[in-house]
Amino acid sequence: MKPKRAIIIALVLAGLTVRGAGAYDWKKVDEKWDDWLRTSEPELKKKAQAGDAVAKYFYFEKTVSDQPEQDKARWALAEKYLKDASDEGVPQAMHRYAFNMRETDSRQFISHLERAAQTGFPVAEFNLAEELLEGSRVSLDEARAVELLRKAADSNDRDAQYELGELYSCGMGEPRHPKESPLELFIKAANRGQREAAQELADRYRVGYATERDIMEAVRWKFRASQRNSSRTEEHLDDELEPVETKDPNARNFNEFLSLYTRANLQRDVPSMLKVGTAFLEGSFGKKNPLTGYFWLYMASLSGSTEAVVPRDKAKAQLTPAEIESVETEVAKIRAPRNKRPDPQ
Repeated sequence: MKPKRAIIIALVLAGLTVRGAGAYDWKKVDEKWDDWLRTSEPELKKKAQAGDAVAKYFYFEKTVSDQPEQDKARWALAEKYLKDASDEGVPQAMHRYAFNMRETDSRQFISHLERAAQTGFPVAEFNLAEELLEGSRVSLDEARAVELLRKAADSNDRDAQYELGELYSCGMGEPRHPKESPLELFIKAANRGQREAAQELADRYRVGYATERDIMEAVRWKFRASQRNSSRTEEHLDDELEPVETKDPNARNFNEFLSLYTRANLQRDVPSMLKVGTAFLEGSFGKKNPLTGYFWLYMASLSGSTEAVVPRDKAKAQLTPAEIESVETEVAKIRAPRNKRPDPQ
């Protein structure tokens, strides 16, 4: 057996398949992320010294995580291992190494970013697309940028999903199928934690842009967008989470429901849970949503609200066994010790 083929077979058996340009499979590397970062620095160093390219990459990441500011020798070794891992085809290392040159050598930055993107690593595809749209370090190429974003979005990169939705909204490119509409892309991205996508959904549902107006959906996404950034709700809520007064009836409904929803999430306020759950069940300010209604009414009933029992059972009767199980499993996690607030539903 030829040496090169023997190496490839060994890598496949180790769970790291080889892709174009001799690269490792980025998914397999990502799957090992937590395990590698839990590995001690001496053990990572030992594996790296033995020639393990993935260990070399994670030695660099662990050094960045540990931040041993005074250990110049370790930093120098980490930088060397990053370059080695990049040269040996670890997609994440290629991408990291590229960005080390972003401000100092544009040509090498783009060259290494191209190489990382060719492995199918979605973060590299997204960042290369951004460069192609900006056109400062590489020639402007909107068509290729769209194609790269599509590939990254297909790999569930949330930033690519959001950016692709924005481009389609501006008339740059056309969705390949109905599930790739801007709204669908924003929902996918927001569900994966992309806050700008959540804000976009809040704005769209609030005014009914390219979808039906739905105050409750707007509030649900607004809350997600505003988590860890309370300034996003300043125009709607005061410091006590009371709704800001306004003469516009639609804005008033939005502010009032956002107040209830925020109190239900952050304070576990039982009357607010009851009102929010009932609103979703009955469709008070938008489309009926018995699943979300059941979540909040179930939470309220477990928190002692007898008023929540009847509407809770009404909502439950409209759900499938799988939906009921998903809600009750989530509520059990929320009510376990050390959990401070519900995952917004």
